[in-house]
Amino acid sequence: MNKKILPYIILLAPALIGYLIFAIVPIFMSFYFSFTNFDGVKSVYDFIGFDNYVTAFQDDRFFYSVKVTLIITVISCCIINILALLLAMLLNMIRRGKGLFRFLVFYPQILSFVVVGFVWAYIYNYNSGVLNYVLQLFALDGLMMDWLGDQSIVLFSITFVIIWQSIGFYTVIYLAALQTVPSDVLEAATIDGAGRFQKFKTVIFPLLSSSFTINWILCFISGLKTYDVVKVMTDGGPGFTTETIAFNIISQAFVSNKQGYASALAMLLFVFIALLSLVQVLYLRKREVEA
Repeated sequence: MNKKILPYIILLAPALIGYLIFAIVPIFMSFYFSFTNFDGVKSVYDFIGFDNYVTAFQDDRFFYSVKVTLIITVISCCIINILALLLAMLLNMIRRGKGLFRFLVFYPQILSFVVVGFVWAYIYNYNSGVLNYVLQLFALDGLMMDWLGDQSIVLFSITFVIIWQSIGFYTVIYLAALQTVPSDVLEAATIDGAGRFQKFKTVIFPLLSSSFTINWILCFISGLKTYDVVKVMTDGGPGFTTETIAFNIISQAFVSNKQGYASALAMLLFVFIALLSLVQVLYLRKREVEA
């Protein structure tokens, strides 16, 4: 072995071994168990072929969880990218106190979804929550709602929390990209008579297209894996109203003791994310402009 690459192999080995044990091996084990009726408790189980996959495609609860996941993902990704870009542009223009404002925007990102979920579950509480208290204080009793108990709004209540917690991360990526936009290009556009909107449309946004691709794909994948905030705030309820794909998988595996069926759902989610990500990357790459 070449002595020059030996130090690199030694340095990379712990990370690669950990990735192999905690990521690659579980994927293959999940694929294996998806063809069995393994319940997670008994050591004896049978191979049942594609029965778990056939059951999944006949399961209304699974398709409803797909619908819930897509609603949360699409709404949150659209709003996050729009607001994150606007915040990044504002932060890029601020000269005084920019460190403080950047900290305030990024701060929710350092909190885990579990912590954020508990905090917002208290804020949303119908009887003792801060939100309804403030509405009552300003004589807006008509707007008071059971934010986590009303089936017509609970999904949007959770989506708002996801947006609030995540937006700082995506703002930082847009902010970093904004700072790489060449000033001479902007000056040339100004000399040519371009206004602010025209400069944004024809110069800034095309140069941010690679950042948009990164943000959109990361946001989309994160949305499709939504679990912890739902678990903490509603436990999938009321009924199955807020049950996402990830929540359904874990519920099937550890509540219903259907590890084999849950593994099949996990494989379907894996393929779902891979295909959607591939299609979006190929589409968004075509729109990118090299800076």
